Amino acid sequence: MSVVCDGFVGNCAAEDSEGVAEMMQKVIGEELNRHIWMKPLLIPFKPAFQRLRNGWTMRSAAALHFSGVNGVCQIGHGRSDAFAVMNACRAAERRIKH
Repeated sequence: MSVVCDGFVGNCAAEDSEGVAEMMQKVIGEELNRHIWMKPLLIPFKPAFQRLRNGWTMRSAAALHFSGVNGVCQIGHGRSDAFAVMNACRAAERRIKH
């Protein structure tokens, strides 16, 4: 997905979308675990929920990509760990190659 905007608006949109994703993950998890009788019904769906949860993490997205600058520019999160930085570097490498 691409968004054309200035840096401030882009950063706000990125932070908001990350917050919404984290909130949805938490609410869905709480609702699915609310009743004990639901747990056996969820066993077949566990791998799908795991993939969905892993796809929403900040560690997998790692950084925002900016176009229109002279080169490749990525902005990482302040709470990025080594795995997130590695993913950001890989994404930058792919952008440079393409």
